[in-house]
Amino acid sequence: MRRRADWTVLTVLDDDRAKQGLRIAGVTVGGTIGDLALPHVLAGVTHVIIAMPSASAEQLSSVLALARHTGLAVMSVPGRAALRADDLSAL
Repeated sequence: MRRRADWTVLTVLDDDRAKQGLRIAGVTVGGTIGDLALPHVLAGVTHVIIAMPSASAEQLSSVLALARHTGLAVMSVPGRAALRADDLSAL
């Protein structure tokens, strides 16, 4: 994402409270996943990109539903298991 000149990463959301306020690859962890519904978090946002490689299917489904509720374009990075699978046609 960071290599695309036409994209700007605005924030990272993470439920790990120890990461709040830290900078990851130059981007501040600005809240938790639940904050995705807050207007100030969504200000200027055009896409929600979900990267939760170790999340369970249940966790990912819940976050995808929350992201879709924003009305923004939603993209998801495949998890580790999907990337290791022999058949990547489902991606």
